Amino acid sequence: MKTLTTPYIKYSGHAGPLYTIAHADKENFIFSGGSDKTIAKWNLDVSEPENFSIKLQHTIYSILYTKASHQLWIGQSQGGIHVVDLENKKEIKWLQSHSKGVFDLLYNSNNHTVISCSADGTLAIWDAENFSLLSLFHLTKEKVRKASLYLENNLLAVALGNGDICLMDMTNYKEVHSFHAHNLSANVVVFHPSFPLLISGGRDAHLNIWDIQNNYKKVDSIPAHNYAIYDIAFHPSFPLFATASRDKSIKLWNAENGTFLEKIERKTHQAHTHSINKLLWVKFKDLLISTGDDSAIISWNTQIINQ
Repeated sequence: MKTLTTPYIKYSGHAGPLYTIAHADKENFIFSGGSDKTIAKWNLDVSEPENFSIKLQHTIYSILYTKASHQLWIGQSQGGIHVVDLENKKEIKWLQSHSKGVFDLLYNSNNHTVISCSADGTLAIWDAENFSLLSLFHLTKEKVRKASLYLENNLLAVALGNGDICLMDMTNYKEVHSFHAHNLSANVVVFHPSFPLLISGGRDAHLNIWDIQNNYKKVDSIPAHNYAIYDIAFHPSFPLFATASRDKSIKLWNAENGTFLEKIERKTHQAHTHSINKLLWVKFKDLLISTGDDSAIISWNTQIINQ
């Protein structure tokens, strides 16, 4: 298998580094946010933003759209979380349990909770209906970067700044396992959608693959990038995943065997000029969306060539 990736649309409108992009209410729309403290909404077929914006007081690190309630959860640099009712266009809740930036927000549909990860080393679990704080875990003295849900087993994997990965049972909110995954910070962790594998990326620029059924034994360690890996995203239907890095590149990988397929960078693909912070692979036209410190959002069309 080979891939051929070309830029689809470059979206411009933000005025500073971007840290997050997220699914919206329709497949062809996304939200974005970053250092200009503004949430924008984009139609993926149009290069200009929609007539929609939410202006906040602090840098935006994470966004979560909850479809059932039509709400937007927004994690900020000072540790607060805004909850906005999109139908009535107003903020309905302000949550503050973290003292530093909220790097990641996830929705657990098994029990209608929202999980938040913070730079203060904590992970919080919120009731998505009444916004009460259900649990607050102090996991590390370093940052809690990102987490991934394995819904079938109600299991949460958490990437920690001390290089560890922590596994938590979301039925009883207990830590069930932890292991050292990276020499430096573990920045991102993702459950493989098709195989019993966990994939992590770190500040050490390595992509590590772990066997869930064999006590998280390391299956492979790939020196994937020149600098820190910040995100991992799987294709919605084909056996592909992408990694994003501080080295300004995106790399595509075969999700069945971990082999490298393609490097997307400035000199060959008109890609980003600075660190790439976030990826989103959407069902709409199977577009890969990327954003980063250059304030650009770019959608990518990846053609799969079977040999």
